[in-house]
This record gives sequence, C-alpha cells and structure tokens, in this order.
Amino acid sequence: MERVQMKFGFLQALIAAAALVTTVIHFYLGIKFTDPLFLLNAFGYVGLAGLYLLPIGFFQPYRGVVRWVLMAYALLTIVLWAVMNGKFDAPGIAAKSAEVLMIVLLYLDRKT
Repeated sequence: MERVQMKFGFLQALIAAAALVTTVIHFYLGIKFTDPLFLLNAFGYVGLAGLYLLPIGFFQPYRGVVRWVLMAYALLTIVLWAVMNGKFDAPGIAAKSAEVLMIVLLYLDRKT
C-alpha cells in the first residue's frame, strides 16, 4: 500500500465541515420525506468529499478534477433546489449556505 502525504489544515477542516452539514441536512430530508433524491445527494457529497479529503493514493493525481467536480456538484444542487423547490426555509438556507461556502473554500484550496 502506497503512503500518501497530504496537507490537512484549517481550510480542509472547513471544507469537511461544510460537506458534513449539507450531507446531514440532505440525509435527514431524505429520511423525513422518503425522497431518494435527497439521499442520493447526501451520498454524492460523502463520496466526493471523501475522495477529495482522504489520502487515497490512487486518487491523488485526480484531486484537482475531484475538486472541480465537487464544486460543480454543489452548484448543480443549488440550481436544482431553486428550480424544484426554492423555498427559503431553515434547512434550505442552511444547506445552500454550506454549499456556497464549500464552493468558495474549494476554490481557495486549489493552490494546495
């Protein structure tokens, strides 16, 4: 097994926290409303954030690609929320705020 050195600092911790917030909200809504789209969205965030933040040697050459895919995924989630729902309720505002924050943090993390 190959050892991989990765920097995990404050910025990466904030990315993980933002991903966790939006994952938990989508998972909760998926269970509450028995909606598979919320559950799939939550699992998508877990998978992409895991690929980006965990030191998995095989994926390290593709870390930049995973970053852009995660940013696009968050943006797509925001756009689809606006199209399909768009209600300004507490879970929506919290999830969208976490996703916008995650996009900004991922953009700032591109130099590491």
